[in-house]
Amino acid sequence: MYPTIFWGDLFRSLRTSRALLQKELATILHTSRQSYSNLETGRAHPRPEQLAVLSYVFDINLTEYIYKSLPTELQTELRRFRSEQRRRMQTEKAGKQAKKGQAEAEAGSGDGTLQTLPPKKRSRKTPTLIRPNTDLDALDFLLSEPHEIVAEPGAPYGNPEETKGL
Repeated sequence: MYPTIFWGDLFRSLRTSRALLQKELATILHTSRQSYSNLETGRAHPRPEQLAVLSYVFDINLTEYIYKSLPTELQTELRRFRSEQRRRMQTEKAGKQAKKGQAEAEAGSGDGTLQTLPPKKRSRKTPTLIRPNTDLDALDFLLSEPHEIVAEPGAPYGNPEETKGL
């Protein structure tokens, strides 16, 4: 079982080092001064969002603080796990690069050059002319696939009947 982390000492030392009042931090956390005091004394535990706000206010890395508060044997185990994980990732990466090189060599034309595929042709879609409030199927058309929309030159926005007098 992991040890319980006591946040109160950390919060109190950071608050006093920056000459802040409990009331000021309580305001930032949207809580009462008494609730913040309970965090410092250990009568209450901080919620994750409170930890995030306080780490931002105090400009600290909570991961490092949590890691340093773990027992030494657990820190050693975590370091061993992490180095093993890195080694495994490097091995996988080297294997993928070797397979890629082998595939490129097999795809070559025999004289040491690679064969390349012709570039894909891009289809040019013609702009679609949409008149405001006149095409009831426009929404279905627009939702079917991406289109370039061009408004009709001089077309009024809104209902044409309402904009006649403008």
